[in-house]
Amino acid sequence: PRTDGGPNALRDNLRRARDLLAEAGWNVAADGKLRNAKGDAFEFEYLEPNRIGRNNEFQRNLERAARDGPTLAPIHLQLGLLRQQSGDLEGAIMALRKAAALDPASGEARNALALVLVQRGQAAEAEALLDGLLAANPDDPVARLNLGMSQLQRGDLTRAVATLQEVVRRHPASAEGFYHLGMAFKQQD
Repeated sequence: PRTDGGPNALRDNLRRARDLLAEAGWNVAADGKLRNAKGDAFEFEYLEPNRIGRNNEFQRNLERAARDGPTLAPIHLQLGLLRQQSGDLEGAIMALRKAAALDPASGEARNALALVLVQRGQAAEAEALLDGLLAANPDDPVARLNLGMSQLQRGDLTRAVATLQEVVRRHPASAEGFYHLGMAFKQQD
């Protein structure tokens, strides 16, 4: 709501908000906090469009959606990606495993899972997962690139160069492929 309609506009909007909250069952408790019928305290969080708080709100909504709709793979995928972004790698692995199990045909969840596994130092498991993706779809540029990056990270330069050369051969517009191939050649020197 706008607050530039006069000196009482903000106050009027806040009163309307108070009335709507009361209608929804939120009331001021003895401790001075706004609480619902179950006794849960109301949390008010200031959110700017580009602040990390938006991710927290989004993650809370995804957590709730994952509980309420446990068979929706895209929810678990997004939750896993957010958990990874926030540094909760174990939580990310759990959510991404769930997404991959719910939609085995989707390479997106398995590719994301492989990246998190590499971050956690579980390169062997990640590479087995990526090998499986490539067996099913040899032309998957993301899986092949992720495999090459994993090999490069763990120092298997010969395999990394071969894998990344295959990425750029199959996908000549892959800037990431060329970048990581250059990194592999540089490490070989």
